[in-house]
Amino acid sequence: MKESRWSRRALLSLVPGAALAQLRPPDAIPAGVPDARRYLDPSTEFPVTRLTSPSYSSTLPRYFCRAIGRRSNYLLFASDRFGSPQVLRMDLKTLQARAVSEAAEINPHLISLLPDERGYCYFDGNSLMLAPPGGGKGRALWQVSPGYEPGDALAVADDSQNVAVVERNGSRHRLVWINLKGGSPKVLVECEEALSEVSFRPVQMSLAYRRGEAGLWTCPLDGEARELRKADGRIRSLQWNTDGQALVYLHLPEAGSFRSEIREVTPQGEDKLVARTSQYIQFSRNADGTVLAAASGSKAAPYVLIMVRRVRRELALCEHKASDPERVSIRFTPNSQRVLFGSDRDGKPALYLMNVERLVEETESGSAQ
Repeated sequence: MKESRWSRRALLSLVPGAALAQLRPPDAIPAGVPDARRYLDPSTEFPVTRLTSPSYSSTLPRYFCRAIGRRSNYLLFASDRFGSPQVLRMDLKTLQARAVSEAAEINPHLISLLPDERGYCYFDGNSLMLAPPGGGKGRALWQVSPGYEPGDALAVADDSQNVAVVERNGSRHRLVWINLKGGSPKVLVECEEALSEVSFRPVQMSLAYRRGEAGLWTCPLDGEARELRKADGRIRSLQWNTDGQALVYLHLPEAGSFRSEIREVTPQGEDKLVARTSQYIQFSRNADGTVLAAASGSKAAPYVLIMVRRVRRELALCEHKASDPERVSIRFTPNSQRVLFGSDRDGKPALYLMNVERLVEETESGSAQ
């Protein structure tokens, strides 16, 4: 982000919410989209668009899954709008959505585009499937081992050829690597602690993941896993920096508390504070890592916020009011001009969108988000 741009925008955080709303009036909702509704958030008076109706369930994939096309033009999510839960594709310009999967038992939280957008992965029961994002029948890539079920992880590498998943059997968890070019899947890690928040390291072929509530581990595809030294306490939202030189994570020091901070650790174990935060429970970075979008876990102030990492300045965008803040699944579009999140504030889970182009510098289109 350009320094002069943020310096001007930072001043806007001192302006009353009503004045800011006038600076960024709501755009018109496209015709023929009866489920969408635009409103001014009661706390900030910023315009928010509810993309789907709370009369049916619509769920964003987990924050670590790519769900938005690299040109920021479409979104994949799960919904029962047309009957049984399926993967839907929404055009982010027209807001029209249509079903693109033919699943019998879809996991709404684990859906991820390949970075080259030639397909997307999802779980149908115990099968990991690959299907074209424009619609069509999927094919099975991998079957969960007998006696196991899918865990809470689905990661796709930047090369669109390597996938990592977790399977579990009671307290037994296994991290599995699958190469889409062929070959047998490989169990990389097996342990008695929950494995989650798996992500591939950019450039170098290795994985980072959370083990239990507090363990931060890395594992090369051809070596032994090791734990990284970090601050004591629970962790969430593991994400590699864009250059792959460090992991950024959310640190929750006290059990039962949402007091939090953003920290960064290198694979060599150098851990440092990035910023103290206002009770984040989840965050995602934008394409170049300069701005963070976060969901607060505070019951008194359940906000969606953005923070410019360099100056550590926060701005509340709106209230999410989700019953489970960890399921907000907040994310930027790849061009950093919009923020999407999920909430059941109005009934069943629905999807929400905010334009932030006047607050965040546009980034170049890269891989899907």
